[in-house]
Amino acid sequence: MPSSTSGTTYRLNELADMTEEWKKQGYIAARQLIDSETIDYLASLDVDSGDLSKPNELKRLWMTDTQVRQLATSQTIRHQLDSLFENSDYYLWGAQIIDREPDQIHLWHSDNETSRPEGGFVSLWIGISGVDENSTLMAIPGSHTYGVPVQKFFAYEDPARYDPDGVAVLEKALEYDSEASIMAPSCNDGDGIFFDGRLWHGTFNHNRLPRRTLLLQYGKRGIPIRFAKDYMSYPFVYNDGHASAPPVMPVQGKPDPLVNHNVLEKNGQLTYTAASIAVQPELANKKQLNWAAFPYFNTPTRIFRKFSCHASELLPGCMPHMPHDHDDEEILLILSGTATIFINEPGKGALRAYPSLAGDFFYYPSGQTHTIYNGSEEPIQYLMFRWSARAAQSRPAKTVGYKKSFYDAGNNRLSVNHQSSGLKHLHMHFTRLQPGQSFKRHVDQYDTAIIVLEGELSVLNQRLGRGGVFFIRAGELHNTHNEGTEPCAYLVFEFHADTATTIKAV
Repeated sequence: MPSSTSGTTYRLNELADMTEEWKKQGYIAARQLIDSETIDYLASLDVDSGDLSKPNELKRLWMTDTQVRQLATSQTIRHQLDSLFENSDYYLWGAQIIDREPDQIHLWHSDNETSRPEGGFVSLWIGISGVDENSTLMAIPGSHTYGVPVQKFFAYEDPARYDPDGVAVLEKALEYDSEASIMAPSCNDGDGIFFDGRLWHGTFNHNRLPRRTLLLQYGKRGIPIRFAKDYMSYPFVYNDGHASAPPVMPVQGKPDPLVNHNVLEKNGQLTYTAASIAVQPELANKKQLNWAAFPYFNTPTRIFRKFSCHASELLPGCMPHMPHDHDDEEILLILSGTATIFINEPGKGALRAYPSLAGDFFYYPSGQTHTIYNGSEEPIQYLMFRWSARAAQSRPAKTVGYKKSFYDAGNNRLSVNHQSSGLKHLHMHFTRLQPGQSFKRHVDQYDTAIIVLEGELSVLNQRLGRGGVFFIRAGELHNTHNEGTEPCAYLVFEFHADTATTIKAV
């Protein structure tokens, strides 16, 4: 059996500077993290019940159990996490009860969710019942600095990973550190072991009684947490895109909507972050410029490297720019007046003119030559979305245009999908709400833009009229509601992430 050692154990009232020890070993032990009452509660917690089994599988016990969430965010634990994260902001992403029967093995491994070179994660393994020197966590100190997980050398079925003595695992570790050894940090019921998920570790219950532990997992703000598509295979391939990102809750500091899927705790209840951008600038071309632009917003998201919206006014006889193309994708919507859209269709050799009225809109893929011209006697106003998606590579896509008559012929919820240069797909639908009608509060796994065409529309507590734009990032809570006395009509554009985009670990 490997030697049992506590390494450096820190009592709560003896929190010396443990940062260097943490960096060197990849773990530290801490005494008396939870009291007997909490131990009894966690020991009796039924994780096989229908309402907990799935969240437990996905490491979401903190979302369904208030006491687990309170423990994970308690001052006792946060006090030590503050030191380990070196006073950086961090979030909670995982909580899981782990049961092991006598002689049951949790094979040697590095945590696939957090075994990425950049690090930035802390896990906490807490003894609940049956934890002592014969069933504690075992690890190779310093192995988190090797830059590779155990799985690179031993496949899931390899007997070496099921060996309690870790003979072959240690032999491989000696290639990185001539003084490598297997240690078993001292831990009993109520104690905890903070460790880096990149550490080579495993657990082996040599006792005659079942063992129960609680695993809590945290990440540094600005670093995404991802689940691997297949935890048994190496190299790890991580699911990307908001739909596959697990929820996280900020513990210290503010949420980072560009990186993770955030939820917040308010009065003991969890809620999603609310939609944050709703704008309706005044389109007043006071200087009578031939072309005047009015910015709505310009922001990155988890789906977009950049996403912007602006409206423009174009005077008669004017064109904002010569026909041009660019890598970004765009949607143009005519707000008022009569315009001519020029598009260079592939294989045609010349620009084609499309007369357009208020309510018509066009999608321009990456590389599409286009411009707009005001050949009328009155100013025209139009709105433009422009974006660059976080896709692996651009794909061929065609320009598409829709006339207002196409979606305003009595259809209350006409919808279409279209191929996009950098998105999985671009979805568009038209909705008309009668006074008092609404769609309840919900969260989508894609970015959404809403343009009010008629009447007034409310999203949460913000109301906008004709020409108003709501922008809702993936994972933000929102609804739509017609609080007015007249019908309301609006266009919705959904920007679905390209699922081909993945994060690969070394």
